[in-house]
Amino acid sequence: MFTAAGEVEFDNQTKLKKEGKEYKIQWSSSFIFPNLENNQKVRISTIKAKRGDILDRNDQKLATDGTILSCGIVPRKIRN
Repeated sequence: MFTAAGEVEFDNQTKLKKEGKEYKIQWSSSFIFPNLENNQKVRISTIKAKRGDILDRNDQKLATDGTILSCGIVPRKIRN
């Protein structure tokens, strides 16, 4: 698995316990990360990066962040 923090890779095994007609996993926090204890938590946050402007040799913007609106017309659906 590749994450924003880098590559993470490990193998894990668990046992199933039969309770009546159901099988349940014997849960452990180490299923998430091998060294994670049951009283610990993992938090993940994502910060959206702002795109930098792309400028030409005269410092004119060729590409920049912004909002664009568009409107389309389908000629065959226009009535006179």
